[in-house]
Amino acid sequence: MNRWLRALAALLALALSTAAGWAEGAKWSADRPVACGEDLPGCRLLQMVMMGCFDAADPDDAVLERVLACVYPRLAEITEADLAHFAAEFDEDTDAARRRWYDAMANCLRADIEFSGLPVAGLDAARRVLALFLSPAADPDAEEQKEQIRSGMTDAVLDRIAGAVAAPVDFVRYVIGDYAPQK
Repeated sequence: MNRWLRALAALLALALSTAAGWAEGAKWSADRPVACGEDLPGCRLLQMVMMGCFDAADPDDAVLERVLACVYPRLAEITEADLAHFAAEFDEDTDAARRRWYDAMANCLRADIEFSGLPVAGLDAARRVLALFLSPAADPDAEEQKEQIRSGMTDAVLDRIAGAVAAPVDFVRYVIGDYAPQK
């Protein structure tokens, strides 16, 4: 696992170093060592998130998109315990780290959906809904559809969407944005 993360970090550094704006908005220096006192993979991935390793996106760069798509399942496996450990280990604000994690995961999920090569109509219902929120420019009436989805959203539907993409419910809530849960 450790070698996998090092190889992934090296590949991301190479791919992202050419992407415009890679270092912009990165909270941590990109050359900061990635290490965890307890050798937790989630902690190491969160460090990479804080460096901005998963921020760059270029739909025309198939290698970068594939790398981001491959990272999505790993980011989705991060737990609240990993986040709490990371925040304590590096004295970071948990909510700020969670937002960076969710932004990175959203970027990687978008890449995963787009890299699948399926038209939106060919995606499962959960991915179709999330694609609308992750890439609204692809649909001319996206804002209207997003409001309809939000107005009809229930906690049960939110749970099903999260389960379909193997993500935390709070991540899906973050992507969809504010909504008034229906009973």
